[in-house]
Amino acid sequence: MAGTSGKNNRTLVFFFFNFIFGFVLAQAPAEVESPRDAWRKKIAQLMIVYVDSHSDSGALRKVYAEQLKKTSFAGVIFENTAADATHQGDDFGKYTNGSLTGIVEIRKIASKDLFIAEDYFHDLDPVQPKDIGEANSESCALLYGYFAGLRMSSLGYNVLFGPIVESFQPETTAYHMGYHANKKLYFGTDRERLKKILPNVVHGLYLGGVIPTMKHFPYVPTTFDPHYAVGKSLRSTQEVTLDLELTADLSCRLSDRNEEPMVMSTHTYNPLIDDSIATFSHVWIREKLRTAIEERGLVMTDGLFMGGLYKKHFLNLYRKELLGHLPTEGEKTKIIGHLVAGYSPSTHEAFKLVTSRFAQKAILAGHDLILLEGGPRVVNDVLETLVTLALENTDNGKSFRENIDASVKRVSAYKKKHIDLLSQDNRGVPYETEHLSAFRDAMLAKNYAACPALVEILKLGSPRQR
Repeated sequence: MAGTSGKNNRTLVFFFFNFIFGFVLAQAPAEVESPRDAWRKKIAQLMIVYVDSHSDSGALRKVYAEQLKKTSFAGVIFENTAADATHQGDDFGKYTNGSLTGIVEIRKIASKDLFIAEDYFHDLDPVQPKDIGEANSESCALLYGYFAGLRMSSLGYNVLFGPIVESFQPETTAYHMGYHANKKLYFGTDRERLKKILPNVVHGLYLGGVIPTMKHFPYVPTTFDPHYAVGKSLRSTQEVTLDLELTADLSCRLSDRNEEPMVMSTHTYNPLIDDSIATFSHVWIREKLRTAIEERGLVMTDGLFMGGLYKKHFLNLYRKELLGHLPTEGEKTKIIGHLVAGYSPSTHEAFKLVTSRFAQKAILAGHDLILLEGGPRVVNDVLETLVTLALENTDNGKSFRENIDASVKRVSAYKKKHIDLLSQDNRGVPYETEHLSAFRDAMLAKNYAACPALVEILKLGSPRQR
């Protein structure tokens, strides 16, 4: 009996100390998130990152996957070739010499985020935007946007970097889609006609399952490629006002259906408005664009690794940030030597720091999202540098933090507002249907009267009216 009593006492003591230990653990405060970790999470919510579809390196693919699992970015942009592979149900590797494992896998890693296609309007060939302009029909424009959106959402996308809404020639106000001016992929030159057509293209994209991004603000003539050069515009104040009125008109007329397209700026400047390029310009982004769209939609940068941006601004920032003096001819030659094929390398320490300054200046100008085309290593380096800049105990650091908070709030509200569209997965939904064939046939035959009936058959609702 005595042995049993002693054993019971030991058991009671064991349970008593376990109870006390468990109680202490339960009462212990949870691990406090460090300021650096907190700002890292916030800034990542403002970053759009690329997934490389050209590398055949399995190790690099693993790095991309680990990056997306570790960090919750605002969105991911894939190249068009990658999308074609995913539509066939295969991974990127079969068609593009490697990359991750397909959009479906990325969606598992980063659910309810922005999955972005660069552009897919060309895939409605032979129907072109200029055909929609000539038709001057709300119904034809609606169908054009709808089928383009349906194609992209069937590939797993929910955001399009388009339509392109900018001047085709300096002396006109033509608006077009497509990067190449020589293809003349424009809707027309009549501003009132554009106000009739573009809202229906955008509305159709939404119905097809993607959020549009109007670009490239401030809509300068397409006589330059920002991948290689920064554009200069001398559009008059009156022309700029008309462009802003069109942007505001599109934004206002779509907002009553909770359709708020995003807007992308680009690396161009107009000395008649501001000496700074739009990417860094408080005047362009806050005073003009924000005034036009108010709180509707989000504003993002064009790619911050574009060669044109570096060629114009890199040397000055490099001198200020790293050298403390004007670069020697030898240093200048070495720096410029890194600007290969219009892009900056992802391994050069100077570019990492300067890109971070580009991103900071863009956010201070009023952008909500920043587009970074670099690989995982340089993107992570830029993120860490931005965190350091945000933690600076200076007036600039304080302003940067305030702007980050404001942008995070807008991005979060925007995603919440579009949660149904962002959550849906239309992968595999057929888009090459008899209805698309009928639309193509009608457009090629200039039988525009067939479009309203097709809109009714598809139950797309009423087109947007002037």
